[in-house]
Amino acid sequence: MPSNKAKRSKTCATGYWQRRYLEAPIRPQRRPSRLTVRTNDTLLQFPSEFPSCIKMALISRLTPHAQNSLRKMMLTTPPSGCLSPCRGRSSVASPLMRSVLFLKNSPECLQSFSEARADAYIMDLEDAVPKDKKDPALKLYADTLKSGIFRGKTVYVRLSDINDEAKLQKEVDALCHPDLTGFIVPKVTSCDDIKKTDDILSELEKKNNLLPGHCKIAPILETLEALWHAPAIAKASPRLSALINGRADIAACFRKDPLSSPIGKSFMLDVLHAARAAGIPALDGVTYLDNFPRLERDVTLGKTLGFEGMLVVHPSLVPFVNQLYSPTRQEREWAEQVTAGVRVYQRSAQEYRQFIGPPHRPCASHILETHRKIQALEASVSINDKPFGKPEGDLGTVTPLKRKGGLGANPMKEGAWVPGILPVTLDSSWRASWNSSFLNARRLNSDDVTAREMGLPGIQPPFHLLATLALSLAVSKSSEIGRFGLGISNAVQLKPVVEGDTVRPYFSLDRVEEAGNSGKYAIVTSSHVLVNQRDEVVFRATKPTMYPRVATEKLHIAKERTKQIPSDSELRSCIIQNAAVRGSTETTSLPLEPNKLHVHRMVKVFSPTESKGLSNLIRATNEHHLNIEKFTTEDLVVAGPLVEAATVHNVADDFGDILYEEVVEASNVNRVNQEDMVGSISFIHNVHPLPENPDLEEVTVRTLGIKNLDVDELMERDFPVRLFHGTNMKTADYEEICREEFPLLYRRIAAQVLWKFLRLRPAATNEAPAGTRPEFS
Repeated sequence: MPSNKAKRSKTCATGYWQRRYLEAPIRPQRRPSRLTVRTNDTLLQFPSEFPSCIKMALISRLTPHAQNSLRKMMLTTPPSGCLSPCRGRSSVASPLMRSVLFLKNSPECLQSFSEARADAYIMDLEDAVPKDKKDPALKLYADTLKSGIFRGKTVYVRLSDINDEAKLQKEVDALCHPDLTGFIVPKVTSCDDIKKTDDILSELEKKNNLLPGHCKIAPILETLEALWHAPAIAKASPRLSALINGRADIAACFRKDPLSSPIGKSFMLDVLHAARAAGIPALDGVTYLDNFPRLERDVTLGKTLGFEGMLVVHPSLVPFVNQLYSPTRQEREWAEQVTAGVRVYQRSAQEYRQFIGPPHRPCASHILETHRKIQALEASVSINDKPFGKPEGDLGTVTPLKRKGGLGANPMKEGAWVPGILPVTLDSSWRASWNSSFLNARRLNSDDVTAREMGLPGIQPPFHLLATLALSLAVSKSSEIGRFGLGISNAVQLKPVVEGDTVRPYFSLDRVEEAGNSGKYAIVTSSHVLVNQRDEVVFRATKPTMYPRVATEKLHIAKERTKQIPSDSELRSCIIQNAAVRGSTETTSLPLEPNKLHVHRMVKVFSPTESKGLSNLIRATNEHHLNIEKFTTEDLVVAGPLVEAATVHNVADDFGDILYEEVVEASNVNRVNQEDMVGSISFIHNVHPLPENPDLEEVTVRTLGIKNLDVDELMERDFPVRLFHGTNMKTADYEEICREEFPLLYRRIAAQVLWKFLRLRPAATNEAPAGTRPEFS
C-alpha cells in the first residue's frame, strides 16, 4: 500500500497536469528558480543562473539514467521571462527538431541510431514498411523502446493508418512507453482525427501509469482536406508538438512532381501560419537525398519563412541540415544586441541601419534559446558519447584567425607613402576588360594612329581605369573598414602610360575631420598616386573616406610628406601642343553651350556577375562587394569608383571626341546595388577656347548618375539649377533639393562628377577643312 505522502504526491502531480492541459492557463509561465534531478541515491539542484559548462562537468558523476534526464530537462527548459506562445498550450519550450531522421526498421540500425546525431528520430510504420511486415516492425519498435536505448532522446513513431481505429489502437497500445516522445499522425483530414488520437492516448496513459499529456502528437498535413482545416488541426489538442508539411503528397494531389513543382511552395505558408497561430513549431518535409545544393536552397527558404526543422531520410543529411537550421554567428550577434536593448542596429559600418522595437525581441529570444539548446546538446554528446581522453590519431583543435584590413591593421609612419596591395602591369587585356563593361568613345583609348599623332607613345588606358586603380589598389591597407568612400577629387593623369607599363599604388594620409555632430564618424582625406617602373608619378587623386571614429583615434597626420606630388600634367601639355596635327582630321563634334542640360541615351546596368568580376579585377577587397552569404542583396554594393566611371562613360560620344579629361570632384550620393541601372545627365558650366591652341576648347561639366530611372522621364521637365552648382555638396544637400524641388530624383542620384575635358572645336561650317584626309579612297 502506498503511503499517504506518496498518494498526495501522485495526486498533486496529476492535478498539475490536468490543470495544464485542460484548464488552458493564459498567464505567462516563469522559469523555475532551480533545476532538480533526483535518482535513487542522488539529488542535484542547479540554480537557474548556474553556468552550463559547470552543469555539464557534474553530469559525468550521475548515472546514465540521471544524465539523460538532466539533458532532456536542460533542452526543454525555457529562458527567463519566456511567455507562453499560445493560449491553452504549455509554456515549456519544445526540444530541438532541426533534423528529424527516419530510422530503418532493422535491429542494427536502431541500435546504432545515435551515430547519426539527429535532434529527433522517427520509427516508421507507414510508407517505409510493406503491409506484410508491419506486425514484425511493430514488435521490433516495442522491444527497442523497452530496451532503454532511446531514453532521454526525442523519438516518434509514425502510425500506419489513422482511419483504421482497431489498428490505431493496437499500435498505440504496443508503443505507449515512457521513453517515447509521441506519434507522427499521417493522412490527417480534420481536427476529428487529432481528437480521436488524443482520446486513445489519454486512456493508454492511464493504463500505463503515465502522466496525462506525456505522448505528443505531430500531424502531417499532406492532403487537401488537411490544408483546408489546418488552423483547426493545429489547435485541436494541447498534445500537438509540431506541424509537418507533407510536400510530396500535396504535390501528388495535383499530379505534379513533388520536388520540381512549385505547387508545394504555395502551401508551405498555410502550414506555417497554422503552426505559428497555435504556438507550435513547423517542420518541412523530405526533399532530395543527395542533391545538397537544392537541399540547401530548400532549407534556406524554409528557415527564412519560419520553419524550425526538416524531416530527413538518410544520416548523411543530418549534419548538413543541422548546420543550416542553426543560428548563424551574425544572427546571434543581432539577437544579443536586440535583447541588450539597442534601439538602432548596424552590423558593420558599411551596412544600412535597422530600427529595433518590441516586435524584434521574440525572434531574438528564440535565436538565443535555440543556440543555448544546441550548446547543451553538444556538451551532453561530448560527455555521453565520446570516450575520455584523446582518441588515437587525434591532433587536437585549432582556432581560426582572420586578417584585419584597413588603417588600424597596417602600421604607417607620419608623412610616409604607404604602398598598396600589389603592382599591376597594364597590358592590352586591362583595356579590353574595362571597355567590355563601359562604353568608351575616346579615340586615344582605341586608335594607336590618333595617339601617336598627339605625340603619345601609343594607346592610353582609359582615364577612369587609372582613377579606379589608384584608389582600389590601396583599399586593403586604407579604407577596407571604412563606412563609405565619399568620392574622389583632383584626379589627374600626369604622364602618358604605355601598354605594358607596371604601376604601383601608394597613398598618404592628409587630414582627419569630424563628420557631423554625433561624434560617431570621422572623415579621413588621403592622397593616392600610381608610380610606373621608372619611379615616375603617372596619376594622382585625393579621396575622402568616412570611418567609425574609433578607427581613426590613433592616426597621426604629418604636416609635410616625405615626397611631394607633381602638380602639372605632362600629358595635357603634350596634347595641347600636338592637337593641331589632329585638327587636320575631320571632326563631328557638335557645339556645346553653357547652362544647357543634356540627357544621355546610354545607360549602364551592373549585373551581379559583372559587378563581382570588376571588383576582383580592380582588387576591391571590401566584403560588401563580394560576400553573398554575409550580406543581403540590399547590402551588396557596387564599388564607388565604378559608379563614377559609369556616370561619365554614359556620355559616350555626345560631346564628341574627348582628348583629355580630369576630375575636379566626384562623390557617391546614394548606394548602387547589383542589378541597378545607372543613367546620366550633364549640365554644361562653361566652354572656352584654349589660348595655347585655338583648335581646342576646354569644357567644364557636371554629370549626375541617376539610378533605376528611365532618363526619358526627365525630358520636358524644369530642373532646379542648384543641383548642378556648388562644390563639396553632401548627400543631405542633394536629397534636400530633390525632396523640396524635384521629387522624381529623390534617392535616385547615384553619383555626381564635376569634370573638365579638352576636345577639338567644332567646324564653323559643314564643309570639310582644307587638307582633310579622306576616310575612303
